[in-house]
Amino acid sequence: MSCRDIEGENPLYLPQAKVWKRSCAIGPALLLVDSVTDISDFTIYCKITRNGDVLFNDSASLKQLKRTPEELISYLLQDNEIEDFTVLLTGTCVVPDNDFTLQENDQIDIEITKIGTLSNKVNSNHATKKELV
Repeated sequence: MSCRDIEGENPLYLPQAKVWKRSCAIGPALLLVDSVTDISDFTIYCKITRNGDVLFNDSASLKQLKRTPEELISYLLQDNEIEDFTVLLTGTCVVPDNDFTLQENDQIDIEITKIGTLSNKVNSNHATKKELV
């Protein structure tokens, strides 16, 4: 999840838009790179539900990545020491329309085939900005 009002000001502000608690949840499981033979086998699904109504439901295949994982990793390795369990986050093109804003108690389910589903509920006690996602 991102804070859109910060992110929208300038693409260089993207890291600051993702510093909120739960904005980079990882789980419920990790799939180690050694067990992946073809990244194009994976699809990301995102569903947002409010009061039992599905407000957003979309998906994207990892075939859509503009750069291959090998290319991304090669850039990462150029200037960084990589420790075990390092996670490379690529982002996703599964994003609601710009005018969409999460509200308290909205349920966000993100599923990746062959890995599992990560579910989070919006809790305003953890959000410090009005516009999330």
